[in-house]
Amino acid sequence: MRGIALFLSLVLLGCGVAGASGVNPYWERISHGLPNNTLVLEHHYERHDSLVTMNVRVPQIWGMTDSEVQAKLNEALASGVQAWVDEIASAAEIFLEEVEAGSFPNYLPFTLWVDYETQYNKGGLLSLVVSIYAYTGGAHGMTHWEPLNLDLTTGRHLTFADLFPDKESRSAMAEVVEARIKAEPEIFFLEGFDSSMFSESQTFYLREGEIVVFFGLYEIAPYSSGIQEFALPVR
Repeated sequence: MRGIALFLSLVLLGCGVAGASGVNPYWERISHGLPNNTLVLEHHYERHDSLVTMNVRVPQIWGMTDSEVQAKLNEALASGVQAWVDEIASAAEIFLEEVEAGSFPNYLPFTLWVDYETQYNKGGLLSLVVSIYAYTGGAHGMTHWEPLNLDLTTGRHLTFADLFPDKESRSAMAEVVEARIKAEPEIFFLEGFDSSMFSESQTFYLREGEIVVFFGLYEIAPYSSGIQEFALPVR
């Protein structure tokens, strides 16, 4: 099943690169941030029938200073998740028709679970991870994580380059990845890792005093190893 870019429309909020000189201001806000007034609420949707099983929680953000940016953000979150709901339902209907036509021996209901976790909500920064599990037949389903890292003071969607704008900071993060690969080589595809192996769209989320870089299923390790996370302390 093809992937859907959950937060594609967030480019409307703008992207950029933080200054690389001195202490990274985002690192300061991750390590010493005070709680935000912003709340993360949710819309909950369920569907259980012979065709599909769905349990969907869509995060919705409230309390941002800029109500227009907040509305765009919530619309992007809702429409991104709805795209998954529509695609799973459509794929299930098509597959059931093929089963009834005799192309496949039996039909198992397709599954979609969407959940989220608020990882960090301090210092004018908000970091969420939306977890999407989809089963569309075969040996197992697939789990996909979509991070949302937002500067609430500007409405900007933070990029990997904002947090790691120079070789020194990227090397520090790469050393964390490299150390784990060397310590547990049996669970990875790779034999080593360096900063050049990060992509500009590298996925990450923020946590109290840490930046956590993660790699999806099959990116650097087999399915059985799961999604791999690597935390860099920035205290």
